[in-house]
Amino acid sequence: MMFDKEYFSKYCSPDGQDWQQAARKRAYLYKAWIRRLLPNMRRNDVVVLEVGCGVGFFTQHLACLEGGGASVECIDISDVAVKIAREHLSSFQNVTINTGDAEKLSYSDNTADLLVCMDVVEHLSSPERFFAEAARVLKSDGILFFSTPNPGSLGHRIKGGKPRDFGEINDVSNHVWFGYRDHTHINIRSIVQWRDVVQEAGFVLIRDGSDFWWDTPYFKWSPVGVQKLVFNGSHQILTRLFGFLPWSLGENYYGIWRNVKSVK
Repeated sequence: MMFDKEYFSKYCSPDGQDWQQAARKRAYLYKAWIRRLLPNMRRNDVVVLEVGCGVGFFTQHLACLEGGGASVECIDISDVAVKIAREHLSSFQNVTINTGDAEKLSYSDNTADLLVCMDVVEHLSSPERFFAEAARVLKSDGILFFSTPNPGSLGHRIKGGKPRDFGEINDVSNHVWFGYRDHTHINIRSIVQWRDVVQEAGFVLIRDGSDFWWDTPYFKWSPVGVQKLVFNGSHQILTRLFGFLPWSLGENYYGIWRNVKSVK
């Protein structure tokens, strides 16, 4: 299995012991996402669907929407991730986590008000099927929020690398762009290509753009510590302030879209 204990060990230990520490380290990012999403939420009693929840870091923030009143349904293709997420989110009565396939969602039509899918579509053999499913399960006027690596980033231009064939052992060198270091990234596309796919599925764009530079080191001639201070430090500050910006040079692409497929 691709998404096994070894795969998730880079986020937390395989048995989940470092989950709390890893979650705190990334909390600024998830809070920034929530701030971007809230102005677009138009309903009470929100139903949230998180596709590809991983070990549940973002899930705990979604669970606190509406003061904990939102209903949060989560799926991930990895049994390992689901087990870790369930263990650490067991106290949230409004969260359900199950194993599931992003390209074949097991939810009824017009189920969710918000669907989030962070760092998932690059792993899918057919992202088009996922976006069609997202349009189906979202309510009319529902919100889609997703992210994926951005090959138009300045980081990619500096560090380079090449797309990997599915199943090939990945190059773990930090001097290869992060999008190409994970051999499960089988669908790296440009921002323009993602926009076309999502529009074709029946969504209209609310806001999109990219984040900042955090994939250090970028330069072999500069000390890694200095680069982390400059790039990762500024990334955290700018993320807290803006979430993401309407530009195309950041490492990840972010899009907030509204489902209009069934709007008359």
